[in-house]
Amino acid sequence: MKKLQVPFNLDLKVLDLYKKYSKYISEIYFPLHPDIFPSARQNDYPNIEKYNEIISYLCQTMNQYDIKPMVVLNSSKIDYSNYNLTILRQNIKKLCSFGLFGVVVADPILAHWIYINFPNLKIRLSILSGIKDLNKIKEIEKLGYIQEICLPQDLNRNEDMLKILTSQTSIKYSTIVNSICRINCPLYYWHQNAYCSNNSSWKENDTFEIRETFNLLTDQFTHNWLKGPFILPEELDYYNQYFNGFKLEDRTLPTEKISKILKYYATRTNPTYLLDCISGSCIYLNPEEQIKYPQKWLLYRRNCKGECWHCSYCDQIMEGK
Repeated sequence: MKKLQVPFNLDLKVLDLYKKYSKYISEIYFPLHPDIFPSARQNDYPNIEKYNEIISYLCQTMNQYDIKPMVVLNSSKIDYSNYNLTILRQNIKKLCSFGLFGVVVADPILAHWIYINFPNLKIRLSILSGIKDLNKIKEIEKLGYIQEICLPQDLNRNEDMLKILTSQTSIKYSTIVNSICRINCPLYYWHQNAYCSNNSSWKENDTFEIRETFNLLTDQFTHNWLKGPFILPEELDYYNQYFNGFKLEDRTLPTEKISKILKYYATRTNPTYLLDCISGSCIYLNPEEQIKYPQKWLLYRRNCKGECWHCSYCDQIMEGK
């Protein structure tokens, strides 16, 4: 059974939760403080000193339960000055002394820098690297130091491609399982740009004009949750053949919400209500929406390739046809 990759949400109580489910978890991922290195999510961080104490405790505690700490370096806005890289090197070195296992990066250039400076750390390419086709992965494979790639969720609906990647490459793959964000969303990477931790204008709420445009634009895309690239808890055993790990998304969730999601994915049990195992989304989902679908749809969508533009299957199901 392939295990879960779980988020740290800045709440130490979540570590107690992970201890209870440790046999189902392989890794915990967390960002550095945004003043040291930004990440793809905003959150309410304490000061650097306090936060460094927290993540040092995280690394030491989780290693006791065989849960490997992975630091996330995946912002879309990065200043690669020598000064910033020196600070980054110092912080990663400190984390290594507390048992850091690896890093998640969006930029293959940064991956090479990590390898040069910390050759013993595991390196996983983030979904934000955008690397998903065989030709590019074969080039990445030649490097020899990138062990894993978190594939874009669209590939959860392209089993033919998953078969090709896993049969023709030696790199391991992971995927996000609990997101109901739109498949084939043309704004996916721009969402990350808007919400990254060093985008202060968005965080300080002085971007009303572009927010209004953002909301109007996203409202024009599909709202049918059946088209989401999520993988249900009971499907994980099937997808073991393609993925080395299953990532639970969203380190901004409260611990109570993470607890619900984790319970279902750890035990491979579908909840009655979809929101109990899904993170926040750009598709509105009624909290009382039950998981109801034809069994043949569940099988069909594994390889539908997200070609919604010429397929009305999900829409017909939603309309009760």
